[in-house]
Formats: sequence, structure tokens, C-alpha cells
Amino acid sequence: MPQGSKSADAPESGQSKEGKPETGQAAEGQQTSEPGLTHRVAWILEGNGDGPYGKIMCIAEVGANCRLGCPHGCSTWPCRHGDEEDLGMCNAAEWFSQDGVADCYIGTEHAPMDGPVIVEWVTREDFWGWRYPTPKEMTAAGYEPKLAMTNG
Repeated sequence: MPQGSKSADAPESGQSKEGKPETGQAAEGQQTSEPGLTHRVAWILEGNGDGPYGKIMCIAEVGANCRLGCPHGCSTWPCRHGDEEDLGMCNAAEWFSQDGVADCYIGTEHAPMDGPVIVEWVTREDFWGWRYPTPKEMTAAGYEPKLAMTNG
């Protein structure tokens, strides 16, 4: 289940819990889940007229920040137990599946598109959010810029 805000001994903004630099530049009050682009969004169209809905997929390794939580089932962080372990699932992806991908978007206005995203814990509001990476973040993660398609 989604975890609460980071503990008092958590790293400074821009670092993971292990003290590694983050690829994404999180805004104040936000903590990016992992260096690199470990999450993707896909938009699905259904023929029933309900419109598109989004799905966040996680490819983060075991032990990634987005997978850590209290093994005793606490839903807030820090919890009274003070230990964390890999829960066998991505907390952020689970959060988005319950709250709706579009409702958890924290980026600037952007047309929906499939691709890599940055997942962040928004400490000041106590929820998981996501945004599209900037071109600089895409390049830093090893993605080549795509040229726009033109007619002709």
C-alpha cells in the first residue's frame, strides 16, 4: 500500500534513500523514486465510449524506493517499526491503479502519450504523483530525441 512521507533521516532532495543522485529534478516537497526512468505510462482506448485511461508500469529492480514499505503493513511512513523492505510490488503503480493515472499527474500541461515517466512521492500532500521527463532527463537516461514526423 502507498507509503507516507520520508523520515527525518532521509536524504536531501535530489538523492535517493541510498544517497544516490536522482536523474529527475524533483520539485520541493517531492522525492523521485529512483535514478533513471523505471516507470512507463500507456494510454488505452476502449470501444465503449468511456475514453482513454492510463496504466503505469514499473520496471524498477527489487529494492527500488518505489517498492519499499513496512513489512508489517503500516500505511504511513515513517512507521513505528522503523524498518522497510521490498514489498514485491511497486507502491506507486498500485496507488495509480486505485486513484487513476490522470488524477495523479503532477506535470505541466501535456498531451497524453505512451512512454517513460518520472514517479515522485509528493511529501507535502502525501501521495504518489507522476510526470513526463524533461528532454534533459530523457537524454541523461540514454534516450535519443525523436524527430517530429512531417508530411512530404
